Amino acid sequence: MAEPSEAPAPLASKLVALARLSAEVVATVELDARITEVLASLERHFGYGHSMLFVPADDGQELTLLACHGYAGGVGASVRLGEGTIGVAGERRRSLRINNLPRAFELALAMQGAKAGERAIPLPGLPDVGSQAAVTAVVEDRLALVLYVEDARRDAFGPDDTAALETVASLLAVAMRELPDETETSGAQPSPAPPASVPALSVRYYESDGSVFFDDEYVIKSLPGRILFRLLSLQKQTGRSEFTKKELRLEPTLKLPPVRDNLDTRLILLRRRLAERFPCVALTPVGRGRFTLTVDRPYALTTAAPAYP
Repeated sequence: MAEPSEAPAPLASKLVALARLSAEVVATVELDARITEVLASLERHFGYGHSMLFVPADDGQELTLLACHGYAGGVGASVRLGEGTIGVAGERRRSLRINNLPRAFELALAMQGAKAGERAIPLPGLPDVGSQAAVTAVVEDRLALVLYVEDARRDAFGPDDTAALETVASLLAVAMRELPDETETSGAQPSPAPPASVPALSVRYYESDGSVFFDDEYVIKSLPGRILFRLLSLQKQTGRSEFTKKELRLEPTLKLPPVRDNLDTRLILLRRRLAERFPCVALTPVGRGRFTLTVDRPYALTTAAPAYP
């Protein structure tokens, strides 16, 4: 959890802060690290101690939390388009700034549909929020992301804060455009066997919505879920630990769109979700277009047809 942030920088220093943030982001090459650096820089240079980065979900009806700063967790949480400050900003593709909305109302809207049996990850947030700002970035007429910040104080964000955040959001959108993959290896490295004394992990997969459960606990769904189950299946079948993005793009069961398949952001989402909640399974980048899958427990795979358990 981040320490309490200082007050946002005054208008006169916003451009200086923006220049420093841009320089730090450009100096970071790997996309996942670049996203982390942007959110950390928002606090370091602007005083925005609590921020979230959302990307459109695969179904086009929700926004998924890709990364956050200043919270204990929440990667993978969803907000429906049109619901709450975040969802309305995403649906309208425009910036919103609200300085007096109770957090309880925001959470009630964002978590509609999180009933018993549904796949829901709690949305993080300040319990005593006084101010909110959500900005969007649109690339080639498509919503690329929603950047959200909040503060416990009332009237914490003004027009200059919105302008600065819009610039940062555009910077992030450009950074998130996928880089060309390099084919450097066949990905044939063997996977080390976990200790036999460790309890086995039960992995259940629902093909209808791509959701994955570990020991009856929901992990993730949609494209990240299909990726996770495919990698676990390949490792189980072949013993491999290293894989490439190129082979994932050629895998028909993942149902990737032919144009702008957003594979990079989905791998980041999956990697962050596993690290946050299920560290026994890890995805680790080892070079451009390559990554390893490490599982510290023996595991068994099962598939289920119903939409919900």
